[in-house]
Amino acid sequence: MEKTNKPTLYLHIGMHKTGTTYLQNILRENQEYLLENEGLFFPDYAGVQNGQLTTRSGANSGHGAFTHRREQKSIHQRLIEDCERLKPKSVLISSENFTIWRRRVTAKQYLARFQYFEKIVVILVLRRQDRWIESYYKQLLDGFIDFEIRSIEQFCNDLDEQLFDYKARFQPWREIVGSKNFRVGSYDEIVANLGLMNWLCAELGLTPETQTFLSNQNAAKYPSTSGLNSFALRILNSLVITNKETRTKIVRELYDAGEDNNFDLLPKKTAEKLRMRYQASNEWIAKNWMQSDASEFSEWKTLHYTDTPVPNAQDANLVVKLNVLADSIERHCGPSARALAFRNLDKIITTNGSDKNISQRLMGVNDDLRRARKILQARLSNSSKRYLVADITRKFKKVMVSVWRRLNG
Repeated sequence: MEKTNKPTLYLHIGMHKTGTTYLQNILRENQEYLLENEGLFFPDYAGVQNGQLTTRSGANSGHGAFTHRREQKSIHQRLIEDCERLKPKSVLISSENFTIWRRRVTAKQYLARFQYFEKIVVILVLRRQDRWIESYYKQLLDGFIDFEIRSIEQFCNDLDEQLFDYKARFQPWREIVGSKNFRVGSYDEIVANLGLMNWLCAELGLTPETQTFLSNQNAAKYPSTSGLNSFALRILNSLVITNKETRTKIVRELYDAGEDNNFDLLPKKTAEKLRMRYQASNEWIAKNWMQSDASEFSEWKTLHYTDTPVPNAQDANLVVKLNVLADSIERHCGPSARALAFRNLDKIITTNGSDKNISQRLMGVNDDLRRARKILQARLSNSSKRYLVADITRKFKKVMVSVWRRLNG
């Protein structure tokens, strides 16, 4: 059989919140080095950047254009043309969006788009469900993805197997490329030992010199927002501000204000439920998918979750955050919006953190938010044609999201 001399494709498919942005930023800054010294081509295109609409620096989705529901044929053709011109030994495509759980594209359909390559190696980093979900949930709140306003408990209960059954989600990739070409690592174990970049370099077969060089590079990261900011984001998201530019300004002002104290969002009972449901499956994955030690993934060491994940010692900082959030909404959404949207939260703000019952009051914030949202929506929709159009657009989007969710189970 005639040798094709076509390169091997390494397809790094995520998951989200497993250091993907960190790796992508380093690789992007060292594309020429990789091609010259390793014959590895890492494209500098196919990225999906939000530009000024990104709430924090460093956010990207790698080669996200390769993951669209409809195949971007021009991008795929450009990749082939570059391979024919550059003659690399291997190509690395990296995007966590390959593992977006609501996207109706199968592993078979994704892989069929890369038939040009001689061989495809799929690289996947998994993180134990209870360790992973809080970071991912925070990312959804930050980006207001699918109009997310649910508590993390409700989020986990609603989605459960769709998100957490790793075996069902990723086995199709393994069956297509074969067990030897399906490379899986445990995030916490990798970080504690080799480090992400060293681990990826080893999976790519790069030289020790390149591993050392890349591991010493600095790059922007995209860490999860704090628990305190996430709590405030749920309040903001409940107001359904669909203008992305306006919302981005409000979120940035929120992040820049006060202390970003952290606390657990995931309740102990929800974490234990995940442990009981997926412990056997995770042990099977660790034994059959992972090439190195994955005890952190499979043994389910106890974490110190809180029974009531609401701000306690951070009350004063919460007051600062809520004040900034209210001021920002008033500034960007029109006069009187603050008073209308937050009149039911005044009992929290006016205590200045001194109310001993603030934790109990915070537990009832959801009811306040529902009332505040209706008030703000009425105010904005009646204040001007601009806000009326925004309100109609919001309602239309919510209907479409509801229909989409029904179609996707």
